Amino acid sequence: MLGQSHLRSKPCFCVRRKPAFGAIQPTTLGMGAAETQEIAAIIAGVLRATAPTKTASRTGRLAGKPSLANYTLDEPARFQDEGRARDLLGRFPLYPEIQL
Repeated sequence: MLGQSHLRSKPCFCVRRKPAFGAIQPTTLGMGAAETQEIAAIIAGVLRATAPTKTASRTGRLAGKPSLANYTLDEPARFQDEGRARDLLGRFPLYPEIQL
């Protein structure tokens, strides 16, 4: 779900109870408290706009139950959060020396 809004979760090869986001710390890019709050708001917006799909199983105990693996992301929310992420990265580019 984060990938659809151009946010990436940092890969972690250890057992953790909480996800770790981003390989680059926001402060490295010059971001402050306001930008960190914006990142949190984008992530929260994506999570709020996410809903599980129904299972494909037509019989058995999982028939019609919410899926634990598949989801849908509300398109208007996706576009809004994607725009917010693009705006933030436009102001604080990851690699300013590379022209995209």
